[in-house]
Amino acid sequence: ALPISRLLRLGPADCVSFGAALTAVEDLGLWDVSLHLLGDLCALLLHPDAPAQSSAIAAAGKGGAWKTSLQLLHYVGARGRQVNCALAAVGNADWGQALAMLEDARSRMFRPDLVTYNSLVNALGAADRR
Repeated sequence: ALPISRLLRLGPADCVSFGAALTAVEDLGLWDVSLHLLGDLCALLLHPDAPAQSSAIAAAGKGGAWKTSLQLLHYVGARGRQVNCALAAVGNADWGQALAMLEDARSRMFRPDLVTYNSLVNALGAADRR
């Protein structure tokens, strides 16, 4: 087991404590650790909330694992911040995939917002620099 997981098990574990741990590993881009934390959360029969899901998706993106970001998004569903985090992750690697992902999310009734379009513009800008 991971040290963070052991630490969380010392006290009462809840979505808030796991969410804080997921945010910490997101900042470091430790996407593999975030997957372990999500697994531990589910093993305790707790359901990750939207911020925890978004942190795991963003950690995968920051760690360069954009395909994992897409897999996590598919698992949790196309909603709000989760889509925006995945779009940012995918857009850094493949702007065409980012456009396709946005179209797929829109077909599932996701309503893009300013952050969504900003992520898309950043993806297109990054592609122009390659």
